Amino acid sequence: MDKLLKMKHQLREESLTSRFIHITDGQFESFFGHFAEGFLFVDDEWQLTYVNRQLELLLGREHGELIDQNVWNVFPEWTGTLIEHRLREAAETRENVTFEVFSKTHRRCCEMTISPQVTGMAVFLKDVHDRYETMAKLMDTEQRLQEITENIREIFCIYTVPDRQILYVSEAFERIWGSKRDAIYENPALIVKMVHPIDEHLFLKETNGRSGTFEYRIVRPDCSIRWIRSNKTVIYNENNEPVRVLSVSEDITELKEKEQLIQNADTLGAIGQLAAGIAHEIRNPMTAIKGFVQLWQQESVNPFSEIILSELARVEFIMNEFLMLAKPHHSHKMERIELKALIDEVVTFMSAEALLKNIDIKVDLQEQLPFLNLETKQIKQVLINLIKNGMEAMDEGGFIKVSAAKYPGAVSIDIIDQGIGISPEAIPHLGEPFFSNKENGTGLGLMVSMKIIDHHNGDLSFTSEEGQGTKATITLPVNS
Repeated sequence: MDKLLKMKHQLREESLTSRFIHITDGQFESFFGHFAEGFLFVDDEWQLTYVNRQLELLLGREHGELIDQNVWNVFPEWTGTLIEHRLREAAETRENVTFEVFSKTHRRCCEMTISPQVTGMAVFLKDVHDRYETMAKLMDTEQRLQEITENIREIFCIYTVPDRQILYVSEAFERIWGSKRDAIYENPALIVKMVHPIDEHLFLKETNGRSGTFEYRIVRPDCSIRWIRSNKTVIYNENNEPVRVLSVSEDITELKEKEQLIQNADTLGAIGQLAAGIAHEIRNPMTAIKGFVQLWQQESVNPFSEIILSELARVEFIMNEFLMLAKPHHSHKMERIELKALIDEVVTFMSAEALLKNIDIKVDLQEQLPFLNLETKQIKQVLINLIKNGMEAMDEGGFIKVSAAKYPGAVSIDIIDQGIGISPEAIPHLGEPFFSNKENGTGLGLMVSMKIIDHHNGDLSFTSEEGQGTKATITLPVNS
């Protein structure tokens, strides 16, 4: 029985031997002498019994220095390294193993395969250094391209056609769109959802169309609107079918705002010229008509005279607004004014009218507000216009808060009402001529206010929510 088990064990061992078991020493050269890979064979005593010519060239060693030598004496640099660990592991487990190492002696990357045999181990060495250098160059090129795309101000994006699967988008996307890149990698449809509803059809059409440039608006998560200009290049396959799109997009919101400012300036200039040209022509007949209506009212009781005089007063008010636009900037007389006193004076003046409308004007002024170089009458007019707008938006009464605070280099004045509010679509149009949120408004009063603040090198802006009220913010520079 023991003899039978021993024979079975021997047969099993023989079945595990490799293809080299029947190769004699004299046959190694015919098999491995012309291998492109380096090859060596070590016996169970770690003696080198065969080394092919390719390995000699790879190691820069002569045949006589290697054959019948102990492998650890020939390659002392292997001791204590991954190579020794793998060799001893293969000798113990009798399993093939392949791994890559870097030879400090020869400064080359090699791929080593160890194949255990019945009488030792066959070791293949393949020089893969050129492959590593190529990969390193490719990785370096990829890193450089990534550094370029990640640091340019524009958004660089690659996506597929027609499913718009995002393959890559640069970091500038998060700064301009205000959304994380990971989110659109997972769900590219989020991009379409962020496009302004007015431009959604254009966006869908252009992103699947031909190469070219187009402009559209987006609505960021913070509800701000930004203008985007995209320049895209379509990549086609061998069947002339679009498969990829490369796009470079930039934020042109500031450019659009400047274009709007230029357009508004042109409009203001035209209105100013119109006002200067017709003011005297209209004022003279207006004065005569108003005088005769007043005489007519004294001589007879006529209910229509009050209506006529009321409408004439409205025409006169509009003409005064036009004349304000026509006044040249150099006619303004700047004075050094205490801002707190000026605000208190305006609030006192408006309190009587506010009381009649059941409105309370609350004042919250920071201590020690600075003196500013202002044209007093004009700044008063701006404050009165804004407070009046707030009162006219509050049919059921409430309160208006007037506050002021100093910041580094500037002073801000906030006028907050509890009125009906302004829609987000209307806010960008505030200050345009003849655009008004009021039923009988002309929009000229707000346009004049913006022009006055602009001439003081300041800014007038609005934030509002429908049904919650409006906040007007005046920012003026602090003069040294």
